[in-house]
Amino acid sequence: MLETNRIFINTAPIINIVAALSDLEILRNLYAQVLVPFEVC
Repeated sequence: MLETNRIFINTAPIINIVAALSDLEILRNLYAQVLVPFEVC
């Protein structure tokens, strides 16, 4: 299994995580760095 310390994420996964968990803390637990492109912000 490939291990990674960072993830590039767009709007759809963020919306789905918030809808399911009401929190984005899971991303902090899984990845050292979460990168959101400027266009998504």
